[in-house]
Amino acid sequence: ESSMEQNALSLALGTGPVVKAVLMILIFASILSWTIIFAKWLSFKQSRKETEHFLDLFWNAKSLDSIFNETKNFSASPVSNIFRAGYVEFQKVAAKGQESGASNATMAGAGLENVERALRKAFVSESLKLEKNTPYLATIASTANFGFTFMSSASRHCRTASMQRNSLSGGALAAEQVISTAQQ
Repeated sequence: ESSMEQNALSLALGTGPVVKAVLMILIFASILSWTIIFAKWLSFKQSRKETEHFLDLFWNAKSLDSIFNETKNFSASPVSNIFRAGYVEFQKVAAKGQESGASNATMAGAGLENVERALRKAFVSESLKLEKNTPYLATIASTANFGFTFMSSASRHCRTASMQRNSLSGGALAAEQVISTAQQ
């Protein structure tokens, strides 16, 4: 196994600057990918944990006010953040309804649209947070194959050229031996 590693290393070091550059780009892309994957894993783990705690609180709470006050402790939970956005909008609608003296039915119809809009906006925002950096992974995954294909064909070309040089030099050596033998 160590000779195989040695051959891979000598092969990589024996290539031209373009292949070395592609190899360095692929190594960088790999490190970037694993960094993003690890960060996403940690983020999803924290999000799932906080969401579970928030849902326990939500289903066991006596009032929406007490839930809202606790949402600050669940900032990594998308469900908590969506609830917070909807509750804030609901509070605004309720305050406007009390100021204007509107009936509950009137307030519910007009205010419900605002609350739904706030919930949709929060949902999109939380989705974007969860999807952050995934386009980089998709781009790296789709282009890495081209880099490896290029390196493979370039290394094959280098080996073929090296074998041709060796056979030419071997032929020259054989010719020198024939000439020296003939001179004796």
